[in-house]
Amino acid sequence: MGAGSSGPVEGDEQGPAVHPYGCWPSPVGPASVGATRVSRAGLQVVGNQAFWLASDPSAGGVQGVRRLDLAAFADGRDSAVGRLGPPDLDCRSGVHGYGGGALCAWPGGLAVVERSSGRVALLGGPRGEEVRWLTPPAPTGERWSHGDLAVVPGGRWLVAVRERVALDDPSAGSDEVVAIPIEGGEPVVAVRGRAFYGAPRPSPDGAWLALVCWDPPAMPWDESELWLWPLALEAGGAVSGPGRRVAGGPGEAVGQPLWVGEDLWFISDRSGFAEPWRLRAGEEQPELPVPLRADCQGPAWSLGQRTLAALGDGRVLTTVRTERGDQLAVLDPEAGQAEWLAQPLVQVAEVAPWGGGGVVAIGAGAREPAGVVLLRHGEARWCREDGGAGSRWPTTALSVAEPGTFEAEDGFVGHLLVFRPASDLARGPAGGRPPLLVLCHGGPTGAAEASFDPMVQFWTSRGFLVCAVDYRGSSGFGRAYQQALAGRWGEADAADVVAAARQLVEAGAVDPDRLAVRGASAGGLTALEAATSGLFHAAVVAYG
Repeated sequence: MGAGSSGPVEGDEQGPAVHPYGCWPSPVGPASVGATRVSRAGLQVVGNQAFWLASDPSAGGVQGVRRLDLAAFADGRDSAVGRLGPPDLDCRSGVHGYGGGALCAWPGGLAVVERSSGRVALLGGPRGEEVRWLTPPAPTGERWSHGDLAVVPGGRWLVAVRERVALDDPSAGSDEVVAIPIEGGEPVVAVRGRAFYGAPRPSPDGAWLALVCWDPPAMPWDESELWLWPLALEAGGAVSGPGRRVAGGPGEAVGQPLWVGEDLWFISDRSGFAEPWRLRAGEEQPELPVPLRADCQGPAWSLGQRTLAALGDGRVLTTVRTERGDQLAVLDPEAGQAEWLAQPLVQVAEVAPWGGGGVVAIGAGAREPAGVVLLRHGEARWCREDGGAGSRWPTTALSVAEPGTFEAEDGFVGHLLVFRPASDLARGPAGGRPPLLVLCHGGPTGAAEASFDPMVQFWTSRGFLVCAVDYRGSSGFGRAYQQALAGRWGEADAADVVAAARQLVEAGAVDPDRLAVRGASAGGLTALEAATSGLFHAAVVAYG
């Protein structure tokens, strides 16, 4: 790919030196990008303590437990952040391959899933250094994985999804929901019989278990069901009677059951959007208390989504996907209204209300790397783990996402985000146009994010224009948009990527002789197919 001109031209009093687009000097190197790639999940708040899992890039990505004293942090003391558990304890779930729900915290207790064995462990001691196993090793010839941990009120039992896989035949796996005695004893199988389970959530009185299930060939975002089962754990059994389906089925996907007193909230896309519904105690049919016409959760590739939370007064907090990024809304079911919270995040992965005042979130801003954030009174305070996101990010101009649309040849109108070249060290030549890098997200039900992405900044700081395409099949725009790729994967998505790139070329926004496409996983297949169109001059395909 040609540079477009021979070299830099000295700057004048009007700004930085002129360099060919794509060849700008940049302080953003691979080390800067790698230092910000910290995964975080499992956010929970107990009293004045927040807990979550975070990976450590300097330790090979080992994912450990973090604890934040919220009261101290709110007072401005960064030293309130601590790490729990042995340094080599890697806390991850392997259920369904993607895991999720590997951490559960409650008053006086903290349990995690250990990655290599798939077992559940109770952490004790001031720093969680004492490890007591709550589940036995898998029998010979099998691999067990646990995930989506939840505590039964009273603190004597945990419930979890347990996946059992035969080592000599990985296709012969099975899911079951188990109840795990915290004080010692063998786990009890509570529910089995369906292919896949997720989100076991006991009611506040411990009498009921809400549970999501689905069967092949459906994925959980295509078609899933929400069931209620009567619990009888203290009587020595698991369930005391048959369960009943309360939501979901053909053409409907459900998730995130949440008990708010005696009422059961959950996410359903029966309206065409994945938004919060409520089943009142004693009622047979759920209701949509506050219509939002927006998606409030992503596809359940992994377990343990936390974009819906109870506030303790009958209202609920939810993440809401919009064209310009995620927003937070407080839903008042009695008034039938939503209150939108003023906050700077544009990507919110998980939320947890804090009784001390405010909301804790895992998220990112348009200019701030991802992290754990305390939101209070319209302001945000980022918590940085040792060596975590932002600690070594160079000072440089940042590119901010600009939302837009494209139209494919068949008339489909899709969404995209544009990140223009940005630098305080260089500027492009007059009349020059930047090279284009098109990004294809994975999934294929993933979504382009408007938040700070170190890889995007790596390219924009060098004079590239980056376009992240929400090709058909992407999430965040309703069920119909997400289902629009059904039966056409590898075709319609690639056509959308080509259409988005061609639109930028025709608008004169990019150099038509320097176009590249990049994708990983499902996005790798999309990039590979798009590269065969003849429009692109280079492609990067990772595990396509």
